Amino acid sequence: NVFPKDATGVVQIDGGAYGKALHWKAIGTPWVVLGTLGFDGEGGAPATWSIEAGNTVRFAPEGRLAIGEWRPATLVLKGTKEAPIVLEALAGTEPGSWPGVKVHDKGTLTAEYVTIAHAGSETAGLETTDGAKVALSSVTIKQSKVGLLAAPASTFSAFENNSFEACAPAVKAAIGILGQLGAGNRYGDGRIVIENGGLDLASAVTWKKQDTVVEFTNTAALNSSVTFEAGSRYAFAAGAQLGIGEWKPATLTGTGTPEAVIALAGTESKPGAWGGVVVHSHGKLTLTNATVSDTGEGGGVNVQDAGEAKLDHVVVSRSGGAGVVWTCGAKVERVNIAEGGMLSAKREYLQVRRKDHVFHICAAPFGTGFFVSWWLGEIRS
Repeated sequence: NVFPKDATGVVQIDGGAYGKALHWKAIGTPWVVLGTLGFDGEGGAPATWSIEAGNTVRFAPEGRLAIGEWRPATLVLKGTKEAPIVLEALAGTEPGSWPGVKVHDKGTLTAEYVTIAHAGSETAGLETTDGAKVALSSVTIKQSKVGLLAAPASTFSAFENNSFEACAPAVKAAIGILGQLGAGNRYGDGRIVIENGGLDLASAVTWKKQDTVVEFTNTAALNSSVTFEAGSRYAFAAGAQLGIGEWKPATLTGTGTPEAVIALAGTESKPGAWGGVVVHSHGKLTLTNATVSDTGEGGGVNVQDAGEAKLDHVVVSRSGGAGVVWTCGAKVERVNIAEGGMLSAKREYLQVRRKDHVFHICAAPFGTGFFVSWWLGEIRS
């Protein structure tokens, strides 16, 4: 087929709902989508829509792609390095010139060597809802208001070698996405913003180092085992903490190197900008070659009750409190203990008790000096 080379040489799609299998060949001219293009399976049977490498699809201000909103459907965008698939605005090069791509709960998206540009007039260049299944490799999202907006229960089977350009933020998601981000991603000046900070997983997970700062808008509560890679950078908003093992056994292991330290800081560079690292009674922390800065009165690292921490070559700076704080959960009180039998004189002791262990201290003037005695024992029922 031969199409005119001017603006009329396009294939125009008005929008609508499609339920059967589709395959768009590379026709040598752009496709233009004027309205919402919804793709769902038909009669309960899943359907697949594939777009060949080299295609360009342009969207009017009301044009968009919606995948799997009502019935199971899969969109396959398989470009190549030499012939990527381009989804862009029909008119305008400003962020938000068209709504973007949305993968719903019954939708699956597989994208490789794809560019999404000028999108996000409603939410983001690419948005996923709970239940959406996505695989992204060598995808570029650029000049969009938000690059990727991912719901907490959407899953990414692949997320590697992707690029975000002029998107602020690059990614906005819940904390679970951090264990699904692969290597080789580039974020430009954009950050990864985490808005839902509770993580409770059945298995251990590694948060791979990303080429940007991961910013938490609220407390990151880890109730599972997490590993930070060397060189990772995390920033926390006012009032946020990095909490470990408050409700369930949890382990955080961060092993940096002298050349690639792990950095934990506030979103503002000042003492008290965030609440620091808190190791709760079910938590274990191992941190090597790391920096903790901008924390408040609670300290840079606060180990509570039965929590455990091992710190090696950790630098705490710009802290509004102590660098490291241990709270052992002990009870401190005055007690009177008989020196001998029941009728003997009693002496006042300072008692420090934690669970079944007790430590007694007595101090008093003695002649021209000072007398100190102490006892360490165990209380048996």
